[in-house]
Amino acid sequence: MKMKNEKGVTLLSLVIAVIVLSIISGISVTTGVGSIRSAKYTELQTELKVMQAKINEIGDIYEEENKTLGTDIGTNEQEILNTTEVEEQLKKKAGNDTTKLEAIKNGFRLCTQDYIKQELGIENVKRDYIVNLSERIVVADKKYSYQDVDYYMLEQMQNSLYNVTYNNQISSTGSFTVTSTKENSQYKITIKVNHEKYVSNWQIKYKLQSESTWHEANDLSFYVTSAGTYQIKVGFGDEVDLGTKTITVN
Repeated sequence: MKMKNEKGVTLLSLVIAVIVLSIISGISVTTGVGSIRSAKYTELQTELKVMQAKINEIGDIYEEENKTLGTDIGTNEQEILNTTEVEEQLKKKAGNDTTKLEAIKNGFRLCTQDYIKQELGIENVKRDYIVNLSERIVVADKKYSYQDVDYYMLEQMQNSLYNVTYNNQISSTGSFTVTSTKENSQYKITIKVNHEKYVSNWQIKYKLQSESTWHEANDLSFYVTSAGTYQIKVGFGDEVDLGTKTITVN
């Protein structure tokens, strides 16, 4: 009888040990998969930052020299621009103006990995990109799904302050210029920032000089409907304040 009990206890212990090892193995696999997914997300984010910085760098040069970037986009790229995730960001840049949104979509060009390496001097890029040079917009040609979100653009991601994630020492110095143009019955205000780091989501505030309430813009280019003298503020959280400038729109 005693022998049977010992065998029963031994068998029970073995079963428990197998269950515990299975749980530990499952946790290890889950952790490993999570780490891989996080690394791939970071890889995409880094590529987007590098591409965005390059487009910001060459934008004015290409426009002044009337140079064309990349090649025509195809059906696949057009479908990406029409996805919910990308179109939501493009609508913000268009100020929810459908005509402007269509113009932005029509301005995209395809930059393949080979083109990016040969013409832009960026190596080890693992995907193609769709770029609107005039609007300085960069979109990945292939989505990456992470934590139930399909990512294509830097604007979708958090912590988008370029190249400063390794520390919190962000320079508060910098400057910006403001210009305006009239487009039909609206006025387009465009801000150009000069700062040592690339920031994908500058916080823009503006108001008519005669108003007391500040409004917020989602992009460095935005539209207003009234002529007049505007005050413009540019910053990033509590770290960067580039001050206030005034521009007369007419």
